[in-house]
Amino acid sequence: MDGTIEDAAFGGLANTRYAWEVRNSYTKNDGFDGRKILASLQGPSEEDPFRFVGVKWATRDYGAFMTRRDLLFLESSGMAFDSDGERVYYSLAHSIELKEVPRLERLNIIRMNLSSCYIMRELSDDKIDVYCRGYSDMGGEMPEGFSVSFFSAAVAAISGMVECSYLKKLSWYMSRRRQSDSSGISRSNHCGVCGKSVNKLSNLVQPGSGCPICRLPVCSKCSVQKKLSIVSPEDVVQKQFSFCLSCVIEARKLSAWEVATSLLKTS
Repeated sequence: MDGTIEDAAFGGLANTRYAWEVRNSYTKNDGFDGRKILASLQGPSEEDPFRFVGVKWATRDYGAFMTRRDLLFLESSGMAFDSDGERVYYSLAHSIELKEVPRLERLNIIRMNLSSCYIMRELSDDKIDVYCRGYSDMGGEMPEGFSVSFFSAAVAAISGMVECSYLKKLSWYMSRRRQSDSSGISRSNHCGVCGKSVNKLSNLVQPGSGCPICRLPVCSKCSVQKKLSIVSPEDVVQKQFSFCLSCVIEARKLSAWEVATSLLKTS
């Protein structure tokens, strides 16, 4: 698939509950309606800003005619080198049993089981080769097809990890520029990208609007709409922003490793 392993790793990183929520808001890949990190055994560092080892618990609803499921698993992800010295990104998840987290049959919740392994390596500067293997057992008497569809959906959504990284970098880039420049949108009457007068175009941007990164007014032809996930004390919500194409491309080219490291220093 398109992208770099660093972007895949940054997009896939879910070392906190909020980071997990943000990832899911972009990729929609797990289908869980409740998520908790019960233990963080190892977290990101400057040596490997994508490193995480922890115990996670999640719940999933299958509708009125299916019993609710939960999942308790150990997750490990990060960068490593294979036997040929080639750098790879890996993500492992495996169901576990803990006496501190008993099964919840008394609450009519069936525990499902999962085991998965993803390994990614770069074929070129912008292409990734993805290897995956795993299984899922939904438990109870749920048809086998549900297990297959659950795992298949997770595999198919891997491509969303790179896009998730792009959006996380765009959000970081916007935040950094706002911190360094508190001025408002430029009062210029010309589009900051194509130079055309915004007053003479039929498809104008709204008054006072513009790219939140470069602060220049942008016509609708040069603007790009992106929904970014904003972390609030209670939840993760998505808000739509209008960026200029130049800033979107610039954010996309940022090093995922450097952005992830920068976030470590400010967290």
